[in-house]
Amino acid sequence: MQKKLIALAIAGLSGAAFAQSNVTVYGIADAFFGQYSTQGIKATVVDSGGLATSRLGFNGTENLGNGLSAIFGIEYGIDYATQGSIGVIPTGGSVGAITNSNAAGGLVGYARQQYVGLKGGFGQVTLGRQYAPGYLAVVRNDAFGGAVVAAQYAILASSFTGIAMVDSSASRWNNSIAYESPLMSGFTARGVYSFGQTNEVVSDTLNLDADKRASLAVQYANGPLNLDAVYYTFKSGTTKTVSQTTQDEWYLGGSYNFGPATLKLTWQQKNDKSTFDNDYSAWNLGTQVPVGAAGTVVAEYVKLTPKGLTASTKDAKGYSLGYLYGLSKRTTLYAAYTHITNGATAEASYYKAVAGQSNNTWGLGVDHKF
Repeated sequence: MQKKLIALAIAGLSGAAFAQSNVTVYGIADAFFGQYSTQGIKATVVDSGGLATSRLGFNGTENLGNGLSAIFGIEYGIDYATQGSIGVIPTGGSVGAITNSNAAGGLVGYARQQYVGLKGGFGQVTLGRQYAPGYLAVVRNDAFGGAVVAAQYAILASSFTGIAMVDSSASRWNNSIAYESPLMSGFTARGVYSFGQTNEVVSDTLNLDADKRASLAVQYANGPLNLDAVYYTFKSGTTKTVSQTTQDEWYLGGSYNFGPATLKLTWQQKNDKSTFDNDYSAWNLGTQVPVGAAGTVVAEYVKLTPKGLTASTKDAKGYSLGYLYGLSKRTTLYAAYTHITNGATAEASYYKAVAGQSNNTWGLGVDHKF
């Protein structure tokens, strides 16, 4: 009821043309108390978004008749641990004016999503900054759901790996067009193409393909079973002759709810076609075990394996243990501990990484969805 009242108030301010739309206001308020430590270095903190990134969003539909609807979505990240809020200008842009780099984001007020499109019996087509299929698949098949305090995020979202199919800003694409099929016997297909637009000014020396990305994904969901397959390909480099590279990624993930526990398993691979040949594969095994009426024990193990001559020193592995307790359908208390071990030349941890050293993270927090 409260969401509907807010939507009606917004519609009243926006005029009669908007009054026919169905608008939903939603969000997540999440903060935690914890500590990051790497042999000799410790930081005790209060941070935002431990279990899920804090956010504020609006989405809506308008019935256009004959089974056709207009749809839109706007979603911004919020930092609950500082004075930051929507309206604070992040590096490279402001709310509603994101930059052309697909790596943009991660600061207060950054756009998680901004899209508009049409939906009907054919599926839906949307334009804007959108979740790439890899983000959605990773979150579905991660035991911690992409939580910042867990090993999956800590290892794969680190800049050391260069992996794009992660549960962070790299899996949200600017300047993109997306198609999602209707549900067909449990199957859904999704394709996204990002035009990049890093070098929009025509030049003989600029690489106009820089930052262009494409992805295809198929999901099968039927009762306790979920399966995902995703493919990425994209180009980088600012000129035609210098630093122009292509990177491909593959992802397979699945989960099954056995009743006493849910098992989740993923595998993914990055193929770097540059001269650095910075290839990686990773797999993740996790579980969720209900305890009592409101509790859940969560655990996962993640292994990152690089290829090449220095593979033995660039590997990383980690595990996480956590406990979630639902105070209500919308409010969850959580506790988590994560340990990451880096190879001799690896810095594959999002938290205060030091090459060749282990990293520990623990956090206690509250997550409220509205």
